[in-house]
Amino acid sequence: MEKEYIPEFYLAILLFLAHSNNNKLHLAEYDGKDLKKWLSNSIYKKYIKIVVHDSYFYIDRFASIQVLDKKHLKNLLGQYIKLFEEDKLLSSKNYYSYKNNISKCTEIWQKEYTDYGTSFAISIESLNHYNILRRCETLFSLIKNGYVKLLFIRNDIRYQRTSIQKIIFVVEFLTSPLVIADISKHWLFYGDIKISKLDGTVFYQNEIKQIKKNSYAHKLLHHLIKSPGVQISFDDINAVTGWNDAKITQSTKQKIKNLVFELKNKLGLSKNKNATLSIRIIDKSVILIPNPPQK
Repeated sequence: MEKEYIPEFYLAILLFLAHSNNNKLHLAEYDGKDLKKWLSNSIYKKYIKIVVHDSYFYIDRFASIQVLDKKHLKNLLGQYIKLFEEDKLLSSKNYYSYKNNISKCTEIWQKEYTDYGTSFAISIESLNHYNILRRCETLFSLIKNGYVKLLFIRNDIRYQRTSIQKIIFVVEFLTSPLVIADISKHWLFYGDIKISKLDGTVFYQNEIKQIKKNSYAHKLLHHLIKSPGVQISFDDINAVTGWNDAKITQSTKQKIKNLVFELKNKLGLSKNKNATLSIRIIDKSVILIPNPPQK
């Protein structure tokens, strides 16, 4: 996995191809050539195809960008966002840390939230290849963590050389951006679950849950929140809890199953018809995922 920052407009294009219903978009010829040059030294090149087309009528030559493997591109971008959250991305540019990006982006988006309500558009332009502020990464981190909903993505593309190309994300903030900024400073969170960084207090759906700090259940929950949507292997759980069994035996498997059952009960997930999250055992792993709404 590459650990270099992706130029902002190129990242917006990759996110468009990974998350929109479209498998293709068009760019002005010069933008397409620049993107192709960047892709030639990137791991993303095997997922994207770029073709430059001849002009027709009065429109300049243009490039078409097509995704070849949407699923793997989406997974790869998910890993990239996780590296961003962990401040593990490298760059010669003076980019802000993850916390500073959250703070500064939410401050900007709070104005949009105040002026336009919970839903508005965030535009990424082709001229902004190397902004110090990382809006795409921050936005998709908030989407991943359940604080923002991606409604749809569209592109505003003009083929003429003088035109500015745009990728536009239309989103809905499920809570105020300033509240998100405050949570990010003092809490470890995912969706409706949050853990205080100060004393380890656990909240779910704004209710305190009796899960003692440093207990096995607390350690498991902490690990799951840091990697939502990722299958955490029994081996990892064995290490995280501090059991450190020499190998995963039937006894270890039963301990993990009992621990998951205990954690779900303490959070109130088992009998809650309005539960927004689910903790599941899949084969030899445990995963924290959103829970589909009950019909």
